[in-house]
Amino acid sequence: NLSLIYEWNEGKYKKHEISIPNVSISFIRKDSKILTTLSDPNISPQQKFKFEDAISTGVTYSFIYNNQNNKKVKHPTFLTAKGWLIGPTALLANALNIEARDAETNAITLAGIRYATFLKAQGDLRKYLNFSYGQQIALRSFIGFGIPLDKDGVIPFDQLYFSGGANSVRGWRQRTLGPGSYFDPDDNLDRLGEIKLEFSTEYRFPITNILKGAVFADAGNVWTEANENSSDNDERNFSMERFYKEIAVSPGIGFRLDFDFFLFRLDFGVPLKQPYNDNIWKLEPENTQVNFGVGYPF
Repeated sequence: NLSLIYEWNEGKYKKHEISIPNVSISFIRKDSKILTTLSDPNISPQQKFKFEDAISTGVTYSFIYNNQNNKKVKHPTFLTAKGWLIGPTALLANALNIEARDAETNAITLAGIRYATFLKAQGDLRKYLNFSYGQQIALRSFIGFGIPLDKDGVIPFDQLYFSGGANSVRGWRQRTLGPGSYFDPDDNLDRLGEIKLEFSTEYRFPITNILKGAVFADAGNVWTEANENSSDNDERNFSMERFYKEIAVSPGIGFRLDFDFFLFRLDFGVPLKQPYNDNIWKLEPENTQVNFGVGYPF
């Protein structure tokens, strides 16, 4: 990855960043399990294509609002919004009819490697409610989506969304949740999507001067984007009619060792609602996930 970033502050709490250019080259090494899964005839060409090498160039922009350092604000807010416009030169070449395309997939290529073209945007909003005796309620919401700008293109592996893990829905391991209500325990592919929704609530409280506790609930999932080759009932795809039924939910508890300059975190997340069982809410303590992290999850 290569980027040149310009950044400037707007007052004390607002920050802007723009990266021109932003260049990324992804080479993906696939182990035997992944290769076996990709050879499955039931895997769509679009799914296979996401696991191929890719080149992308374009522009990114970020806006950050953070008033946590303002001592006068009791309940601070953190907001980051980011957008990507990737592949505008490829779109220009397409308009001039001078681009190169792969004979088999019809994807735009550069030096024989797939050239990505997509639009992507995401927002991450956090609110911190501070109370007496070091107690705090932290709220987080995240939404992100990406759209390929070429009808025969897909978003590269490293730009797709995933859910699960220490900073996400903590009842699932990283990259094992979703997409949508899709479920196949024999599928070895990382669970990735172009659309992501997540929500988290965490109550934080002191136990001793160093040891802190937390009770939390996470919810979310990722989805793939429907395309002209998708079936209408593909459970991986985002659908306004059913996406809310496919939200996974995971409560849990956590313990933190707070040394001021470092915070070590241990969280236990328990699945409560699986995305493929829209009407079943059941705690699954046998599937508890242990998450270790440095710093707060949000």
